[in-house]
Order: sequence, then C-alpha cells, then structure tokens
Amino acid sequence: MKCESWLILSPLVIALCLWMVGAQTRTLWLDEFHSYYHSSSESWSGVLERARADNHPPLSFLLLRGSRSLFGDGHLALRFPSLLAGLIQLIIGVRFVRSRLGFKTGLAVGLIFALSSYTLMIVTEARMYALMSLCVIGVAVALVKVVEEGRGLVSLALFSLAGLHTHYDFIFYLAVTGGVLLVLCFKPLHRHAALRGIGVLSLVGVLFAPWASYGLMHQLEHGLPPGSTHTHIYALAESIGHMYFINVGLGGDLIRIAAICGVVLAGVLMIRGVMILRKRDQHLLYLCLAFGIVVPLLVFIVAHIYPRAAHNWRYVAGSALPVFVLAAAGGMSKPRIFLVLLAALLLCLSSLTLSNALSRGREDSRSAVDFILDAVDEKDTVLLAPTMVPGGHRTSLPWDYYSGRTGREEKLDGEDLLLSLDSRKINLQGTLFFMERGHSIGKLKYLKQRFDLQETNSFGSDLRVHQFRLR
Repeated sequence: MKCESWLILSPLVIALCLWMVGAQTRTLWLDEFHSYYHSSSESWSGVLERARADNHPPLSFLLLRGSRSLFGDGHLALRFPSLLAGLIQLIIGVRFVRSRLGFKTGLAVGLIFALSSYTLMIVTEARMYALMSLCVIGVAVALVKVVEEGRGLVSLALFSLAGLHTHYDFIFYLAVTGGVLLVLCFKPLHRHAALRGIGVLSLVGVLFAPWASYGLMHQLEHGLPPGSTHTHIYALAESIGHMYFINVGLGGDLIRIAAICGVVLAGVLMIRGVMILRKRDQHLLYLCLAFGIVVPLLVFIVAHIYPRAAHNWRYVAGSALPVFVLAAAGGMSKPRIFLVLLAALLLCLSSLTLSNALSRGREDSRSAVDFILDAVDEKDTVLLAPTMVPGGHRTSLPWDYYSGRTGREEKLDGEDLLLSLDSRKINLQGTLFFMERGHSIGKLKYLKQRFDLQETNSFGSDLRVHQFRLR
C-alpha cells in the first residue's frame, strides 16, 4: 500500500518536470502576447474592457494579471495559472479514476496525461485552455457525485461558473451536462438528484448574466474574426489524435513515425477501453464518451453552421482526460498484450513530449530578437510585421518583450523601429531586418521590389527574419 502511495505520485513528478522545462524554454507566441496585452491594463476594470474587445471571457486574463503582480513578467510567471490548473486537473483526474477503476488504471491515466504533448502545450501557454480543461473535469466529477451520492452541488456550481467565464466553448460541456441531467429526470432513482443539478445549472446561468450582457453581447456585435477556421472533416478526427500527439513537426522524422504509430495504438486501446467500461463502469463510460467524443463533434457541427463559433483542438481541451481514461482502461485489461500496447504508447508519447519541452516552439521570437540585436548597428533599420491585438491596435509586443529583457534595446533609435511599410519612412543606409510570422506576403513582395534580399533565417516554423540591402 505504501508503495502504491509513492507510485501514484510519479505522474505528478514527471508532469512537473516536463512542464516546468517547457514553460521556461518555449518562447511566447502570438496568442500568448494577446493575453499579455489584456493583462497589462493598469486596472482590473481595464482588463475587463480589453477582454470585451476580444472573443473571450475575462477570467483567465484576470488571473494572469494577478500572477504578474505577484511574480513578475517572466515565462514562469505568465504561465503559472495554466501550470497550476494542469497540476490540479491531474490530481483530481487520477484520484477520481483510481476510485472507480483501481490503482493501476489511475496510474495509467496520470502517465498518459503527464506525457501527452497536447497537455504540455495547453499547460505551458499563458492562455485559458488549461483552466477551461480543469473546469470541465471538475464538472464531470461533480456530476457523478450529484447523481450517485447526492452531493457535489457546490463543486458543480463553482466549476460551471468559472468555466463559463474562461472560454465560451465550455458552454458545449455544460450543455451535455444539462442533457445528461434531463435524461436522468425520467429515471425515478435519479430524478431528485437530477432536478437539483438542473437547479444549480440554472442558478449558474443567472450568475453568468452580468458578463453575458456586458461582454458577450458586445463581442457578438463587433465582428472580430474567429481565432481558428479548422472546419474540414479531417480536423474533427485530427482533434482527437492531437490530444495525444501535437506539434509533431518539432521532433523530426523519427518522432513523426512514432507519433503515427502512437495514434494507432491509442485508437486500439480506446476501443478496448469502451468494451471494458461497458462491463465495469457504464456511468464512467457514458461520461467519457459524452465529454470526450460528443462535445468535439458538437463543436465541429456548430462551427459549420455558425463559422464565428470556430473549431480548434485547443477549444476542446476538456475532452483530453476523458479520452485518456478510455485508453488507460483498455491498456490495463487482459490479455497482457494490451499492457504492452500501453507501454508502447507511453514510449511514443514521451519521445515527442520531451522534444517539445526542449524546443523553443513554432515562433521563437526570443532567438529572432537576439539575432537582430547581435547584428544591427546604428545605420540599420528594423522593420516588424505588426502584432495585431483585439481592438485593432498595432503593436510590436514580441520585440518589446524580448528586447527589453536583454537590456540591449538602446542599440536602436525608436524611429527606426517601424510598424508599417510606408516607403517615405524607410531611409535605408545599411541593412534592413524584417521580422514576420509568414503572413506578410504582400509586404515581403514590396520589399523585394525595392531592395535585394540577402538572407532569410527561420526561428521555428512560423517566424522568419529577412535581411535586405540597397541595390
């Protein structure tokens, strides 16, 4: 028993090591700078106003502002709320599965969660998805307690309210929860508990009304485009595979092969898990299918009907742990061949996640800024493709953040740091450095017409620095 107590901590230790390395190593990317911008307001009410101009509720930005006030603006400080949410989710998930399916399956779920590159991405970003995922698992566990034990109403209310103020796609999880409770109303054994649960969700809706009237209604009118357009049918299946393996391109060809094999292994184990849970724990099976499979399908369908809703694997982060439960249940079943398959899956997961944790990410702004500052002199010009933040503001946030942390930004005259391609402002005498994210085709074409392209350096798959000189 004592050995089990120590072993069950191993996923937490592994996760903490991987996530801390990833949070410190991985460079902030565009969406994280959006969060940085929102949380930079001088007042709490200003954070609400900036969130209102975006497409998201305000809770994650408020927590980020609190983290920055306590710990500063370093990578770990900015990502602390997500890291904490990931650790809490891991603890809740392992304890819940252990209580339902035993120590071995709880351990397996924890290891999959800790070793998933998707989980690494979610919990090491200064965004809202780790918090939303925690709220989903909190609601799922509370739902089971309400139905089976007649308790958990307070947890259901708190996690539901927090989730609604974290990300709007949480509404899909809450809709499924409400649907489950409505079905249970027709079963005499669970009718009383289900009615109490519906009452709690109704109260949550009332408490969400202030933000809905102040923020959501305004956001529906301002016409800001969605953050994602992944609405092809393959994106639906891809979203499930991405819960195990994401950012495969950062690992190289061998890692890509391991990821493909791992997705096949995960699929086999999930199918086996469905078969096992049908016999061992049907309530848990229905919960995993509803939250892990039905919700991504609903998000996909609604995004087709109403494109503004959008579909992205980040938006269904709450489905990851339910999907992992299916694979863990399958891996811990007999015959032992499924345990071998589970071990192979964990090996594939660890190879990609370790390479992701050590990587600078897809947009290595830190290295790009260092590269420019090492090469630039007083005759050179630095041109930045502007980082657009909600509200239509043009900023140079990646440059400002990383150049300020090097202490070398004084090498540049502020007038040389341009945010547009106004030819009247470009008085090129030395080298022009143009840093962009791959979405500046028109601007790049314009520069190539005026100047000679000397060199292009990539910093991750999505960030480049071009060097131009006069013809």
